[in-house]
Formats: sequence, C-alpha cells, structure tokens
Amino acid sequence: MEKALVNHFTWLVNRLSQLNTYNWDEKFKERELKDAFDTFYNSLQKESNNHLVDLSRMTVEMAQEMGFRKWYDNSDLYLFPLWFMPLIPIGTEVTSIFGNKIIYNGTNLDNDIRFGCTAYGIELKE
Repeated sequence: MEKALVNHFTWLVNRLSQLNTYNWDEKFKERELKDAFDTFYNSLQKESNNHLVDLSRMTVEMAQEMGFRKWYDNSDLYLFPLWFMPLIPIGTEVTSIFGNKIIYNGTNLDNDIRFGCTAYGIELKE
C-alpha cells in the first residue's frame, strides 16, 4: 500500500483512538468524529488528483490492500469497502453483484454491507 495512504489511515485511527480513549463530552466527541472523517476524505480527494485512490489506475493488488473483496473466485468484480464509498467519482461505471452496470451519480448506490463491502464494485483483470 502506498505510504501516503497508510499515513492517512494512521492519522484517522489515531484521531478515532483519542475519541475512544478520553472522557470527552459526547457532543464534543460527535463534532470531532465528523471533523475527523471530513478531514480524512477531503485530504484523500485532494490526493486523488495525484492518483492515490484513482480507480482508473487501480490494480488487483491495490484493491486488495485497501479492503476491496472479490465477489467470488472466478469473478473479476472487486467490491467496494464501505469506507471507500465517498471516494467513488461521480460518473464512474460500477457493477452490482447481480451483474448490473450503472453510472454512479452520487446517490444511486446502496451502502448496505456484508463482510465489510457493498454490493457494488469495479471489474479488475488479474
């Protein structure tokens, strides 16, 4: 996994650990939680311009390192982990576990998960 992505995850986990560890007021924790995720995603989206999480450059290895999961053994469909959903660019063609292809418009994907991944993903050749 690219060092910059590891740094982003490490930063987020450290922020979340603070919220879990310290006896802070619940309203403060709620604000900090929202701020942590907003900062994380805003930073990743800026880094996306540098191809950090660019789907057009995604390899099977990169996808696996980020928690994408193969739908089944003989499939080329790699499902999005829930954390990745805010990073899917609008206009991206995605595939459902039923084989339906749709163009992501920012709201037309279900965020229900099984085993950490959604029912949508991208097709990657090994």
